[in-house]
Amino acid sequence: MTCPEILRRLAMPHIGILSDNEIPKITDKETILGTESAINEYALNNKKVYFEDLNFSTDKLKDNLKWLEELGLSKVKNCLFIIHNDVFQYFVEFATMVISRNRIDDEKGIVQKGALWTEEHLPPETYLFSHMEDNNEAVGDKANAFEWIKGHLNNKVIHLGGDETVGKGFVELSFTKSKKEKQNG
Repeated sequence: MTCPEILRRLAMPHIGILSDNEIPKITDKETILGTESAINEYALNNKKVYFEDLNFSTDKLKDNLKWLEELGLSKVKNCLFIIHNDVFQYFVEFATMVISRNRIDDEKGIVQKGALWTEEHLPPETYLFSHMEDNNEAVGDKANAFEWIKGHLNNKVIHLGGDETVGKGFVELSFTKSKKEKQNG
């Protein structure tokens, strides 16, 4: 699930994954846009999709989402839904995974003093995007830093954060040039 505001950020000039005309407009907070395959997979007979305690009428995305294929994310088309910015904000604020954790004192068998805490986790299969620039200087055997990093880290799984022991924080890296970079070579 995403929203036009998130997609707009992918269209910013320094990122350049999307163009402004590829961002759908959503004015109805009770309607969700989805690909035909996503609607067929997740909508119930009444063409409603349910997230948490909210339900949405479905409307088919007009865009062919070619940019997802260019990023190597064609499988995302089968489950992509775009919701109104305000509804997305609601989910960010109120539907984030919050997990309470504690540490037990081995000798006393009770929670150690000061060892109760909560953590917020991104939902599984969250896609994060970032921007990276280099100055086109050669690095190692590559023409520039981007190519060097891509050669060493593309499609690698790394761990971010401090929850490796509970299986959280593992991410797969993928690197691609922006449309602007691809045009400039």
